[in-house]
Amino acid sequence: TPTPTPRASISVPYRMDAGNPAGYTSSAGVVWQADQYYDAGSGASGFTTVAPENASNPVIYMTERWCANGYHLPIANGSYRLRLFFDEINPASGTRVFDVAAENLTILSGLNITVSAGGINRAMSRTFAVTVKDRSLDITFTRHQNCPSISAIAVLPAA
Repeated sequence: TPTPTPRASISVPYRMDAGNPAGYTSSAGVVWQADQYYDAGSGASGFTTVAPENASNPVIYMTERWCANGYHLPIANGSYRLRLFFDEINPASGTRVFDVAAENLTILSGLNITVSAGGINRAMSRTFAVTVKDRSLDITFTRHQNCPSISAIAVLPAA
């Protein structure tokens, strides 16, 4: 049986702008990588021209990866802070309700972005402690109503 070629590990801090094929560098010089490492499922990426009023860095909230099964980030084993960024940019999508798991542990249950963020085009983020034991930070989405959506992902050193 052939041994699979290991993928290079991402360096931490790592920031990725979900749905953005080109990546982004903020005015403060923070680099957000292009959307990668996703399991597309039946989804695609999207964007809006409407910036959320409540975000200090609105550009990362203006893109999304929707209907994906999740992400598999190649990373060294260890403890990290995982920050997930959400914004409901598509009012026509209806109500989204989904779960988010990291490393097989549910970290958000029954997430409704519009309700949690306080409306459409309202930015929100959540941060979680995660421990990677298999050289892959696995983030999975379980759909309950309409397609899951995410705007950005950051993997930061453990606090």
